[in-house]
Amino acid sequence: KPSAHAVKREWKKMPVALWYARFCVLLRSLKPDMPADSVRAYFGEKVGFYFALLGFITLMMVPVAVVGIPTFITQQAVRDRDEHLRMGMDSLFSFLMVLWMSLLVYGWETKEWVLKERWGMQRLKERRGGSNVRPGFRGDSKRSPVDDSETEVFFPTWVQASRVAVGVGVIAVFVSASASISYGLAVVRTRWVREVDEAAEDYVRGEAGPPAETVSFFSIKSQAILFTSFLNILINMVFSMVVRNIVTARLAEWCNLKTQSAHDKLLFVSSFAVDFVVGFFP
Repeated sequence: KPSAHAVKREWKKMPVALWYARFCVLLRSLKPDMPADSVRAYFGEKVGFYFALLGFITLMMVPVAVVGIPTFITQQAVRDRDEHLRMGMDSLFSFLMVLWMSLLVYGWETKEWVLKERWGMQRLKERRGGSNVRPGFRGDSKRSPVDDSETEVFFPTWVQASRVAVGVGVIAVFVSASASISYGLAVVRTRWVREVDEAAEDYVRGEAGPPAETVSFFSIKSQAILFTSFLNILINMVFSMVVRNIVTARLAEWCNLKTQSAHDKLLFVSSFAVDFVVGFFP
């Protein structure tokens, strides 16, 4: 059995290239890549999907850690939440977390589809009706190139793409309008609060009369935070009811996507954009 001194001496003789190779092997071993194919071959598809999901979530936690560590350091160094650096980091982290959640959902859906194709489960899904034509899909009936005895509903792809682009543009206009209204209310709230505070300071110094006499619409401006917040909530509520429940649904139907899954994805993205602006924009 070699002694500890002999082992240490041999390690010192190890060339730099070998150290680098061992370091690369260590990094590869840290990659959270679950052997989903091997697990599926031994335990079945259900357990294989479970471990594939664990590996995917673990891998997706890496960008969260990359963004979260500097955010945590900033929060510990800057205790005042009103500081511009602290507000910027918190806002950036919140926005990235919302974006990360959507990427997590769509990323796993793509990986799940790839595993189903690899494991021969996609045809099974089609036999069960998972990829049937959407009932609301409209188009011209044509003979199927695969089986001449069946008819297939056809709608030009370029027309679908054009309608989707127009729908995305319409949603972007509504979202921008909502964000602009919220931003405008925030600016008005800041001006009113500053005007009342300056009038109060002038009154204390004896340079002007009471703020109730010098400030126009004092009863409203003195309650600027309450008034603008209530108005913003009311506008966002109406915006969400009209755009999210009516406009997005009509646009998704107008785009005339063939499968139900594609229709649901478009509707989800449009609704998510509206909810994000309404819920998170100041």
